[in-house]
Amino acid sequence: MYGDESYDDINGLFDTEVIANVKRFEDYLQGKDTMFFDVDEIVDLIDFYIMNDNFVNAQKALDLGIQYNAEHFDLNLKKAQILANTRQKKEALKLLRRLEQLNPNNTDVFFTRGTVYSAAGDSENAIAEYQKTLDCSHDEEDIDNAENIYFNLGIEYRRIGNTHKALQYFEEVLRINPSNDIVLSDIVDMYGLCEEWDRGIAFFQSLIEEDAFCYEAWTYLGMCYKATSLYEKALECVNYALSIDDRYDVALIGKAFLLCLLNDYRKAIDIAGEVLKIYPDNIGIRYVMAECYRKLLLFEEETFYLQEIVRITPSEIRAWSELIIAHLNTDRTEDAKNLLQEATSHIPDFPTLFLNYGDLLAEHYGRSDKGLQQMYTDLERMYSVVDISKFTIDAHLAAKGSNPNLLLNLWLWQQS
Repeated sequence: MYGDESYDDINGLFDTEVIANVKRFEDYLQGKDTMFFDVDEIVDLIDFYIMNDNFVNAQKALDLGIQYNAEHFDLNLKKAQILANTRQKKEALKLLRRLEQLNPNNTDVFFTRGTVYSAAGDSENAIAEYQKTLDCSHDEEDIDNAENIYFNLGIEYRRIGNTHKALQYFEEVLRINPSNDIVLSDIVDMYGLCEEWDRGIAFFQSLIEEDAFCYEAWTYLGMCYKATSLYEKALECVNYALSIDDRYDVALIGKAFLLCLLNDYRKAIDIAGEVLKIYPDNIGIRYVMAECYRKLLLFEEETFYLQEIVRITPSEIRAWSELIIAHLNTDRTEDAKNLLQEATSHIPDFPTLFLNYGDLLAEHYGRSDKGLQQMYTDLERMYSVVDISKFTIDAHLAAKGSNPNLLLNLWLWQQS
């Protein structure tokens, strides 16, 4: 139903007219009114529902559109997407071949076929179709779609493990749209995986040269400096970003974290508290609070914020792991075991993930806590855990030194 929380992150991609039509359409489905939608509006509705993974309503919108015009080209493109995402790859490709015969150089056909292959996990053919889309893009509308094409190419190259190539296309996305939050949230970690922080610094500097008021570029430039331990320089960048937009949550969290790294824990906590007033459900800032209180040896306060994180997001592996370790560090072993059981009810494979994450934390902080080691032993006995990521973690620890957040994210991405 419209207004469901699952739509919250998607609505920003659509204009208010589309959102209003979604409400009208769902009123229509509930029999509240009989309304007319033109075919272009129905195409937008289908896009909306596909983006929200709501293929039931996407199909209902398609069925309505077909009643108006069964041969409409764009409607049939959307039909192919729905077929692909409902595991009907052969039917989708057959339909696209028919559409290509009608319009041999239509880039939407190539792009949609790329999404069909992508949905089937066939990255090689998906890349070929997306590249064909780029090669055949000449008119203004096609060029306007370049952001989506570059983004999808980046996704496919990342999926097959070619991080360098993925970076190339994600950078192209940000050259077109420096505010693309999805790419921004990944690209810094990808620079780390490639050990190319200098490239990241140069890239964000180039965005700033294009637009000195691009607060996203200033923020992520600061993140690259942070990764190279240039904390003061990173703080300057983040402060500049906040002078442009003082409510940008990534910069606010970054500033609090940088102050924590600079051992100014009380100031970091003060800023984090202000951030929570603006973004009360933000879990990133709660991690900063927990870290600051841990550094101040205020373990009750640390556990409070970690518990807040798992209350907001019960599937948050890192928070559960740190919460268990916080209890072990204060000799509350039984409580830690109870937390383990609770975490496992939300994340069935949590014991394996906790072992991996705990090992990384122990490596990072140089811990040799007996309670922690005993927990590992108990876990292995209780759950017959096989450390399936040991090779990956050991290899990257040897190559890079300890970076628990990056390595955990790497492992989770490889398993996805």
